Amino acid sequence: MKKLIPLLLILIINLSLISAINLEVKEKSINNVIISELSESAKFELKITNLNETDSFKIFSYVVDILPKDEFQIAQNGERTIEIIATPSEKTRKTVKGNFLFEYRIAGTDPGTFKGNLRIKLVPLAEIIEVTSSTILPGQSEVELTIKNLEDKQLDDLILEFNSKFFERTETFSLKPYETITLKVPIDKNIQNLEAGQYTLETGIQFKDIKSTAESEISYLEQSGISTRKTSLGFIAKTTKIEKKNEGNVPAIARIEEKNNILTRLFTTYSEVPLSTERKGLTVDYIWERTLRPNESFILTININYTIPLIILVLFVIIVSFVIYYLRTDLILKKRVSFVRTKGGEFALRVRIKVKARKNMENINLTDWLPAMTKIHEKYGTKPDHVDEQARKVSWHINSLNAGEERAFSYLIYSKLKVVGKFELPSAHASYKSDGKMKSVNSNRTSFAAEGS
Repeated sequence: MKKLIPLLLILIINLSLISAINLEVKEKSINNVIISELSESAKFELKITNLNETDSFKIFSYVVDILPKDEFQIAQNGERTIEIIATPSEKTRKTVKGNFLFEYRIAGTDPGTFKGNLRIKLVPLAEIIEVTSSTILPGQSEVELTIKNLEDKQLDDLILEFNSKFFERTETFSLKPYETITLKVPIDKNIQNLEAGQYTLETGIQFKDIKSTAESEISYLEQSGISTRKTSLGFIAKTTKIEKKNEGNVPAIARIEEKNNILTRLFTTYSEVPLSTERKGLTVDYIWERTLRPNESFILTININYTIPLIILVLFVIIVSFVIYYLRTDLILKKRVSFVRTKGGEFALRVRIKVKARKNMENINLTDWLPAMTKIHEKYGTKPDHVDEQARKVSWHINSLNAGEERAFSYLIYSKLKVVGKFELPSAHASYKSDGKMKSVNSNRTSFAAEGS
């Protein structure tokens, strides 16, 4: 024991020397933004100071491909600046969105490596720029578009194709990192019959060899300066929000009209009490009005919850299906199992099968199958007429049953092996003759949850 302790101390000291390399590294990002759809590389600058003796080094990573791969030499206490190019794999570009932190290493001729972390930002093309539009008033001849580069990345020869209900336009230009530019686009489509509200501005983006599409909104104002925005979420529990906003410079009246039928109104709630309610046949009209000051909004939330009627409908269908199935079934088989304690500690189950006739029938053959790894016990509850050990099945024959008559059959199965988990048993089967025709029916499947000791 006394000899072992010095050996352990020497081993610990050697391991600490192997796992360390005496370098000082200052990291600088030159261009770390990569468009996810492009096979691009990020650039970094590493200022490395060697605090040990003169040595040759190389930079590598197990996560990304790093260039250059050549070795370089740094004298003792010397300093060298290395520009590296890091290229993530196609899988990384497809699966990672946003910041991607990877580890790089610097190794010399001596054992040990220096470990550091660098960050690459992976951004889809559709999210690298932002396009917004000014609001449009009736009679307006042009609209102002604002295009903003959201990332620290140079975008040269960028092609944008704008398409909306108001105009179509294609522009080619370059964007510096975080640069914002504005374009004035003529309204060249007929909008005389266009209703006020929110409309989609679709922007096709082409950069190098890839294309993408981004969507934004254009607000087309009413004459009074009231804009309308309507959003809906959900299906069974549906929430609809209607927002009226006064974007003019004078007070204006915002009016919301909604229709509902006499059935769905039972499951509908409103965030505001309507100004008026009028029933017209099977529909009900609701009206809300509010005077809005400039830049003031009126939001109405409508909640329609179909959960309760849907549950009632599902239960009704299940009950009707069960009744139809029950009425069409001449013979009903019900199978269940229960655990049996044995003196020898074997795993044993009692299987019970109940047979109930709903009509007069004859020549009934009841068959059940033994699960794998089990045997039938010679102490039967109801002795089978036939036991086929090779096919692993037991069967009983009943000459006839009268309508409403019930019979019960049972037997024991056991296993020498320990059973843990859910133990599945197959369905029992019965064939019989009713109304001059041969018919068959299966019982329910059953199982037993066995717990290990």
